[in-house]
Amino acid sequence: MPASITPSGQMKDDSVIDDLVFADEAAAAASPSPAWRILVVDDDADVHSTTTFALGNVEMQGRPLVFLHAYSASEAFDLLAREHDIAVILLDVVMERADAGLLLVRRIRDELGLHDVRIILRTGQPGYAPEMEAIRGYDINDYRTKSELTRTKLYTTVAAAIRSYQQIRALEANRIGMERIVAACAELMALHGVRDVATGILAQAGRLVGQPPEGVLCTRDSGHGRPETLRAVAAAGACRNLDGRELSGHFAVAAERTLLQRQCGAEDGLLNMYFPGKAGRDFVACIPLERPIDEVERRLLKVFCGMVAVCLDNCELVTSLNKSAFHDPLTGLPNRTRVVELLDAILAGPRRTTSVLALVDLDHFAETNDALGHHFGDLLLVAVGQRLKSRLAPGLDIGRIGGDIFCVLGDADAVQPA
Repeated sequence: MPASITPSGQMKDDSVIDDLVFADEAAAAASPSPAWRILVVDDDADVHSTTTFALGNVEMQGRPLVFLHAYSASEAFDLLAREHDIAVILLDVVMERADAGLLLVRRIRDELGLHDVRIILRTGQPGYAPEMEAIRGYDINDYRTKSELTRTKLYTTVAAAIRSYQQIRALEANRIGMERIVAACAELMALHGVRDVATGILAQAGRLVGQPPEGVLCTRDSGHGRPETLRAVAAAGACRNLDGRELSGHFAVAAERTLLQRQCGAEDGLLNMYFPGKAGRDFVACIPLERPIDEVERRLLKVFCGMVAVCLDNCELVTSLNKSAFHDPLTGLPNRTRVVELLDAILAGPRRTTSVLALVDLDHFAETNDALGHHFGDLLLVAVGQRLKSRLAPGLDIGRIGGDIFCVLGDADAVQPA
């Protein structure tokens, strides 16, 4: 007979019904949780029907059961070779031959490499496979004679096997996830610059949840005369048009909530990842999810956030130190040190004869500062720097080399007001 999924049934047995937990059929049909897949392997059709009648409407670990059927060892092997995520195999010992079930166990473990699936050996003729020898010689998880597998014992045996399978799969998922996190962090550590690292974080987070890079990574942006805003440091996928822009809408709401709560979470179809910054700014990644994430993925993403936060914070610190060394903290323009570097590069190259250095000094700045206060003076310096950048050619370098002294460095023909 071909492998099939048998509709569930229910056997009336008042003596044991109180010991079992039955799922409401409508609720089970609407349940979003995937069913546990149970493979019944036996050459007796009555064993298949009684097994499905006994367990057909039972929930285990909050999930229903679905049964697949094979009526010989060879049919079971072919089915296992093409089907995935089978949790438990209820396997008869004697089928085509006296040791068909035992040989199938070996092929499942050695040829198919299925070490997670739990195998419960059932036999009506225990003499063909003595229990102690079978346990010693084969990788099986339980051994029962068919006569002792009453409805209640069948339930408890399968429930224990499913719990064991679930724990093994969770451990394996954790192991694989940690390997991916370590590899992702190693790749991120090789990147330079906050933007490159931010783009890498979106890509690696997508891999961890099994989807392409998507979403934005943002931080609060302020300074140089601008009010504080949420700005995207990097963006990917359908959100790439937000790269470098101020955020609004649901991304801004989710990012603000995450910065306030200071923790990762998934809400309204978004994965929100919080990266605390000891050196300066905190960061948030908002990633649209193609599917809900499970508890194992939540824990792994929390570990990922902790490890990546260190990488991002170190990159932010290096960038901040580099910016402080070569840029004016008030206006954000190149400072004297950076202007000297640019000037040395021009003098050493072919642009030496076509470049010009112009100094812009603000008349009576000291008097203005004294009369109106340092805050007004700072705003005036920021405004002058912005005016120079907006009115002169884009290819020119604008710097602040002293208290009220600005410089313009570049091609002589370009130093003309717009």
